[in-house]
Amino acid sequence: MIGIMIAEAEISLGLYHLLFCVGVYAACIISVSINLQKAYSTLRT
Repeated sequence: MIGIMIAEAEISLGLYHLLFCVGVYAACIISVSINLQKAYSTLRT
């Protein structure tokens, strides 16, 4: 019984970790693309 509970906790922790990493990765991509757009627009003017 305890082993099953530990396994479920590990799976949910793994899912939260995966979601967190995906969120951080998406935020990094968004900020990089915004900075690239700013740099591109300042270069054009």
